[in-house]
Amino acid sequence: MEEKDILLKTIEGLNASVASLSATNKKQAEQNEKLQERIKELTAQVAWLNRQLFGRKSEKLRVYDSNMPDLFADEFSGVRQLAEEKRDEAVEKIEKEPAEVRKQNRWNRKMIEDLPVLETDTIEPKGVDLSLYRRIGEEITKVV
Repeated sequence: MEEKDILLKTIEGLNASVASLSATNKKQAEQNEKLQERIKELTAQVAWLNRQLFGRKSEKLRVYDSNMPDLFADEFSGVRQLAEEKRDEAVEKIEKEPAEVRKQNRWNRKMIEDLPVLETDTIEPKGVDLSLYRRIGEEITKVV
């Protein structure tokens, strides 16, 4: 009889664990369905946003027609002339001073010009005949 009692208790325990596992499985299935619906919603939103961002548009900007009369020509004629003069001055200044000259005129370089050089390292590839190649760039680092 003891074996029967042990077997019955084991069967009851197994039935209880099967019931709890079934309930857990049912909850997870419901949660899975909700998550699948949410994924569908979010995928639809992403597709709509992509169409809005990258899709074809029927609204297009009209090309500016220079023959069209300017409504504010009288009011802003002086401002327009001043802006054109300033632009011309800026273009002349830029054309007069090339980029290399502007780089050389930096104050930080002027400050460290007179300082003594303590160490100079030149890093070049080993095992390569440098006369066969042309140097296309150089980096100089100065540390104070």
